[in-house]
Amino acid sequence: MKKQLSNLIKIAAIAIAMVAATAIPALAQRGGTISPNTPIQIAKVTDVDVAPYLGSGNGGGDCPQGASYSAMITVDGACTVKFAWITDKNPNPPASSYTSIKFDKAGSKPYYYYFSATNANPTMSGWVGVKIIAPNQVESNHVNYSLNCNPTNTVQVNPNIKIKP
Repeated sequence: MKKQLSNLIKIAAIAIAMVAATAIPALAQRGGTISPNTPIQIAKVTDVDVAPYLGSGNGGGDCPQGASYSAMITVDGACTVKFAWITDKNPNPPASSYTSIKFDKAGSKPYYYYFSATNANPTMSGWVGVKIIAPNQVESNHVNYSLNCNPTNTVQVNPNIKIKP
């Protein structure tokens, strides 16, 4: 029994040393000082802002007409951000639609989203935004959009079909 307890204490000490070995260099790299009362800070998303990108407008003209948006994600340290684009029609996307961006240090990175009105769906309106679930939960501003296009009567030809006279 004593030997088992001794082994458990050794395992716990190794685990604590491993956590400290990864946390202390990260803290020192940020210019921090290390003391018994220094809390370990985990990097987080501090801001996410969504805006139209490349002149996204209200559309018009023949289909398809598209809209582009950018999300500028800002973090306060090295981390991996897990996020998804959301819309008024899908404010809680499934886990499979989330993607990740890795940050090696504090800073900002853009991510882009594009969609279009088509012959099948010539009128679209609503809002787009970004939902972040890791390392912390943040939801961006919502940007309204409205797309309208004129369906065309275009016929697509299959080049594999042979027409006999």
